Amino acid sequence: MENYITEAVYDTFKKQFDIAIEKIDSAQNDTGYYASSIEVTMGRQNRTVTIYSEKELLKNIAEVLLFEENPDEETVVDLNNELANLIIGHSKVIASDDGYDFVIATPKFLSSDEKAAGSLCFRSDMGTLVIGL
Repeated sequence: MENYITEAVYDTFKKQFDIAIEKIDSAQNDTGYYASSIEVTMGRQNRTVTIYSEKELLKNIAEVLLFEENPDEETVVDLNNELANLIIGHSKVIASDDGYDFVIATPKFLSSDEKAAGSLCFRSDMGTLVIGL
């Protein structure tokens, strides 16, 4: 699943947001990340995937998608859920092309002050994204 999610992150940021992003070894574990979780079921295996985003990254995505330079808090929260949905939804499509199917649930917002805990870390000039598997 990790490979599918990584490919989905690159595709989503490049094709939908026109934002260059690179995979990094680790990210700062400071609090302050926006966190959304999404349940994934693949066969008999259930997993919770958590998307941690820096506010600055979400604000830049809001500018690209919504043409909003100063999004309100509700918009930033919604964008983190939408980012989780886009990444995991796209990884589902990529996995399906390889003959793997999984079911995803609706993303749930957890907090705007989370400590990032994840195995997949990405950085762009606009902020950091961490994905916990």
